[in-house]
Amino acid sequence: MPCLNRLIPCLDADEPPRQVGAADVDAIERTSDALRRCDFEHGGGLARAGTIAQLRSVLRLRAAAATPAIRVQLDIAAADLAMLAAWCSYDLEQHDQAHRLWIVALEVCRHTDRFRAADLAVNVLLDVAHQSLHLLRPDEALRLAGFGLAVESNSPDAVSDATRSYLSSVQSWSYAMLGDTTGCERAMGRAEQHFAAVDPGTAPPWTAYLGTAEFTAQQGHAWYLLSATQPDAAARAVPLLTAATNALGGDYARTRAVNLAGLAGSHARAGDPDAAVSVGRQALEEITRITSRRAYQRLRLLDDCLAVHQTADVAELRHDIQNACSAS
Repeated sequence: MPCLNRLIPCLDADEPPRQVGAADVDAIERTSDALRRCDFEHGGGLARAGTIAQLRSVLRLRAAAATPAIRVQLDIAAADLAMLAAWCSYDLEQHDQAHRLWIVALEVCRHTDRFRAADLAVNVLLDVAHQSLHLLRPDEALRLAGFGLAVESNSPDAVSDATRSYLSSVQSWSYAMLGDTTGCERAMGRAEQHFAAVDPGTAPPWTAYLGTAEFTAQQGHAWYLLSATQPDAAARAVPLLTAATNALGGDYARTRAVNLAGLAGSHARAGDPDAAVSVGRQALEEITRITSRRAYQRLRLLDDCLAVHQTADVAELRHDIQNACSAS
């Protein structure tokens, strides 16, 4: 059987269209939306290749003729795709590739004179901060959030309330990981204020995921992270993460799966090993169904949370988690 890859044409050899219009940009944005939904539902492993291929094509379109207004829209679409490709790479623990793609997104934003470019740039910085937290670098995450605040201060009317809410949530997670209860609670309060002001009709497309369930999960995750040094915080995390995971459906399967792991860990830290095992089983099942290597780090953290409980059910779940993480 011949190698099928040899039969596929190299798109880089094709000439880009001579002109790009509004219909082309609209098609690109709809494709990006579909790829983003694939990422949320199935994880970066399924969405990454298609996103990078689309990004290559869109970047080549920037050489085509276009009106100034269309060129700005095309640049925003390209930066959005680069940010999504970076996130998919990060979701697969391909951290260096993610950084390069985030740089692409920031460079395109930097040369784009449109109000949404500032909003997108802040989101890129916050995604990099998200990665820093995943790599256990909360100080670095706070610095990146600070850069986002600097962009906001330079373009105060250009940054949406949805993005401001995400920024404050990232700060709350950073303070929580540092064990700073006061900083965490203040940032959570700011996130709540900004979220209450979000207008879904005017929010940028890259913030469309920030509904009530996602915001509740973000708040619950902050308490969960804080519970590593402040055990009483686990009881605050449980109802929030319960509400969030109950509300999240299949369209946000990865978000639900990683927060199930956090909910199980919160139960464990709150002294309820039976609930931790029950929810932990759900988390294990759902994480192994998606293509997100990053999600396995949430299982490893759950395993650490469970270690203080010496029951047979806990031991069996920990054994299954360790096997799944080894095979991932």
